[in-house]
Amino acid sequence: MMTALFERISLQAHQYPQREAVVTAQATLSYAELQRRIELLSASFMQLNLRRLTLWGVNSIDWIVVDLAAQKAGMTVIPVPLFFTAAQVRHLLSDSRTELLCILDESFSAPEWLLNLAKDMSRDEISI
Repeated sequence: MMTALFERISLQAHQYPQREAVVTAQATLSYAELQRRIELLSASFMQLNLRRLTLWGVNSIDWIVVDLAAQKAGMTVIPVPLFFTAAQVRHLLSDSRTELLCILDESFSAPEWLLNLAKDMSRDEISI
């Protein structure tokens, strides 16, 4: 099913590269740029050979790109509710056997405890 979505994004990127694929109050992303960002990040994820990614942040273009890139790389994406406490996040990370914690920090700062937790489990850094 996801394959059809990626094929559709690719088709749109080739036929209508400048058309808006994603529009938010803060930014717009064309189909060509969406496909480029998904492909680059997906390749980075595949290089790391990871299976599970936990994603923390507000809804955004970066969220969409990370989610789609991870799925394209065959990863399971686990979203973290922003209202979770430190203990709940630790439990989620442990229970899900998360291999990569992705913190999207666009509209407000991530709690200090979350940044420290990410540093503790960090093995690689990926640019989005």
